[in-house]
Amino acid sequence: MTPEQRYELEKEFVTILANYEGWEIQPESVHSRAETDPKAKRWFELARKLLDAVEQAIS
Repeated sequence: MTPEQRYELEKEFVTILANYEGWEIQPESVHSRAETDPKAKRWFELARKLLDAVEQAIS
């Protein structure tokens, strides 16, 4: 997975997690939101763990 692909998937996963919890968030704004919002920061942590697991499973 290229860094660009990982970056895009990370944004998508964070958006999905936010929507799951009832938050409306745009993929373009997730990085800036994570700097100020503890929930968004947690979504990023979960998205990164998910991406790590996906990369490990396909390698």
